[in-house]
Amino acid sequence: MPETVITIRAERGGRRAHRSADAPAGRVLQFHGCTDGCCPSPDLYVEGVAGSVVADEHGWRLANRSAVMPLRVWNLDDPGDRLRLLPGCATTPPFDLAGISGAAGHVLTVLGPEQGAVVEARCVGRVRESWGLDPGSRRHTVMAALVQDRMRGDSTVPLPTAREIGARLGISHRTVQEHLVQLAEQLKVPDPGHRRAGWIQEALVEFALLHPYVPAPGSRVPW
Repeated sequence: MPETVITIRAERGGRRAHRSADAPAGRVLQFHGCTDGCCPSPDLYVEGVAGSVVADEHGWRLANRSAVMPLRVWNLDDPGDRLRLLPGCATTPPFDLAGISGAAGHVLTVLGPEQGAVVEARCVGRVRESWGLDPGSRRHTVMAALVQDRMRGDSTVPLPTAREIGARLGISHRTVQEHLVQLAEQLKVPDPGHRRAGWIQEALVEFALLHPYVPAPGSRVPW
């Protein structure tokens, strides 16, 4: 019998009779939560996500099969080591014990083989590193301060105001507001048409949640 090299385990949204699935090298494991009968039966039923994993001698590969939902993937041994995977993209995570979340929080755990010497470049949907911002710039620092709570998965915390961000960073709220306007222009955030108070903060956070943050080589995500 082939040796098991990768295991996926449903943390929530799975069916009691099948909470995990195993596979040898080269065999693809499919997971999703479709109940309409339009999708092939998965190896593991998991609500709120759709994807597949496969392992080989170099590690394991994750594909996001959803058309709309990004996946958040992080190292369970070091939660600061994380990445986001856009719909339709695939990646080779550089860690062997990973948590995966979609719309419903942590829904899947992957126990894969240790990463080999060859690491495949991560697919990030052709998004530039650090959203195209200079990681050492004040503009990047303002963006990180604005989105960090939401990027950590806390959707209940109110978005910080320009004054609150300024107090945290030791700069004036007017300077913060100028950076927010410049960020919206640089990242090409769409204008909602009706500019109510706080619309720039909301639009920038939505941008952050929908676009993967790719740190520069040797760096980590700033939240």
